[in-house]
Amino acid sequence: MERIFKDTRNAERILQLTADTMLLVDEEGNCIDVSTHSSLWVLQEEFLLGKNLFNLLPEGTRNEFAADLRNVLKTQKEFTRNYSLRTSREKFYFKCIMHPFDGRVLCQCRDITERSNVKRQLEIANQKLSENESKIRRLNTLLDAIMKNLPAGVVVKDIENDFRHIYRNKEAHNRLSIIDKGYAIGKTDMELHEPFYALQIREEDIEIARTGKSFHRIFEDRDANGQRIVLDKLKMKLESEGLSPLILSIEWNITELEDMKRQLEQAKMKAEKSDKLKSAFLANMSHEIRTPLNAIVGFSRVIMECDDPKDREEYYEVVKTNNERLLNLINEILDLSKIESGIIEFTYSKMPLDELCNDVFQAHVFRCPPKVQLVYEPSDRAIYTTSDKNRVFQVISNLIGNALKFTVEGSISFGYRLETDHILFYVRDTGSGIASDKVDKVFDRFVKANSHVQGTGLGLSICKTIVERLGGEIWVTSELGKGTTFFFTLPIEGSGTLDELPDNRDIEMSLLAATTAQSTLIQKPVEEIVVLVAEDTDSNYDLLEAVIGNKYKLIRAHDGIEAVTLFEELRPDLILMDIKMPNLDGLEATRIIRELSPETPIIAQSAYAYEQDRNGALQAGCNDFIAKPIMIDILNEILGRWLPT
Repeated sequence: MERIFKDTRNAERILQLTADTMLLVDEEGNCIDVSTHSSLWVLQEEFLLGKNLFNLLPEGTRNEFAADLRNVLKTQKEFTRNYSLRTSREKFYFKCIMHPFDGRVLCQCRDITERSNVKRQLEIANQKLSENESKIRRLNTLLDAIMKNLPAGVVVKDIENDFRHIYRNKEAHNRLSIIDKGYAIGKTDMELHEPFYALQIREEDIEIARTGKSFHRIFEDRDANGQRIVLDKLKMKLESEGLSPLILSIEWNITELEDMKRQLEQAKMKAEKSDKLKSAFLANMSHEIRTPLNAIVGFSRVIMECDDPKDREEYYEVVKTNNERLLNLINEILDLSKIESGIIEFTYSKMPLDELCNDVFQAHVFRCPPKVQLVYEPSDRAIYTTSDKNRVFQVISNLIGNALKFTVEGSISFGYRLETDHILFYVRDTGSGIASDKVDKVFDRFVKANSHVQGTGLGLSICKTIVERLGGEIWVTSELGKGTTFFFTLPIEGSGTLDELPDNRDIEMSLLAATTAQSTLIQKPVEEIVVLVAEDTDSNYDLLEAVIGNKYKLIRAHDGIEAVTLFEELRPDLILMDIKMPNLDGLEATRIIRELSPETPIIAQSAYAYEQDRNGALQAGCNDFIAKPIMIDILNEILGRWLPT
């Protein structure tokens, strides 16, 4: 074996080139010679000389080394690569520069273990740094998205830089009337807000910076569009070592929440008030209902046991008066409920106001006590307006009825006049008046100006509801001990003078004329007249039999189907048709009978007593309408229109 490094001449020449470990290796991987300068123990002479490197190197390094060795011998070109050696204890790295040398390869090897470890550590550190930077970027992206879309205004200011803005999110920018959202950055509140508001903010910031205490308050403000908003504001001081302290301000827009809270509080107060009013109403209604019932029950018994006709007539008037009073109580409750729930539809038509007020006068003049005079004061008789005649009549009647309760002597006057943009109605009395602390409450439900006066406390509330539904207003002026005046208005639209109205403006008069003409069709003795009574309630039929059974021959139908069947069989002279009946209601039965006989008089009788119920009956084919509870004199009056007496 030739030892080139033992040859002094060759050794000196080679060793002058480098102090690295030198190996002379043949094509088969045999180590022919080794320099004595190896610092890596696995590359020392006693370990490598005469050995085959392919057998000493790990498999991965061996394959690379063998391939590189053959490539250098083939190409006769220098080649450099880093190789790794792993022992049971540790891992080594060396750099090998291969030189072609007389059919063999001279390997210049350098121990780079320490440098490779440092490089590896740097690579690991760089990898971790890159991973951390990615996490930070991801976190920043997440935080930025959160801050931009957070439904709260976030502002950050630098305390040591004159409290200048260094951050404002989207919601905070919405509070400024500034188009460029970046405009606020680097500026103070003095440059962004009105002086008074900016000074207030600056005082808050200085106090927080000085004390380090957080600041929290709820207040009302205006947004950039001038709309009212309610804000929940939190400001605090943030400190970090090595960095200047910051002021963090967070504002939540709680307008909807605050409005809902106020609505709930108002609803609670209203519910509590309604509960108290309900209790008062029930107590009041118990008294108001029991009072007429007591008279009705008591005097009904007295009438039965009384033999004197004059006394019986007097007692009957007491029962009748209390019946009307009880019915009015029920009607007031039903009226308010139906009007407010929208069940009742208002029927608008042109109505002459003078004619309306005369009807009101005739309805109430005989109800006045002896010392009270009802006066319809002169008004423009040519004025008419478009409204619901029955509801306006009801309002004026309620106001007059209310005045009668508080006027022992003197007068009650009413009327109307044309104002600039409305028609003004008034009802004035010389009664006891209303205390000043109760004037504003008289239109509330169940409120009574005087608890000793009869009534439910619903009448004025009903008036207010009707007037407002008709598009007007109602109010009251009063002086205790001197009297009260109620005013209400109706819109002037649709108003005019009577010469603009058609000649045939009173539908009810036309109907009455038609009914009078109709009554002449029946030409037979009274005792031979047959009346079909369609009534499903026994007591209601018994009442009719007691009242008119001695005049006419009555036949009873228990429902609508039986009414149609009996009509076809008997052809009665008149039908008293109840509206609500089982199997087939009265309106459907009327429509069927009308197809069989257009001329037979049909009178609807029903506890459905509103105007739309009357109109519905007339549209179905009924000739007339009577509301329950049936008043005997009204029943006789209606029958007198259609039957001989």
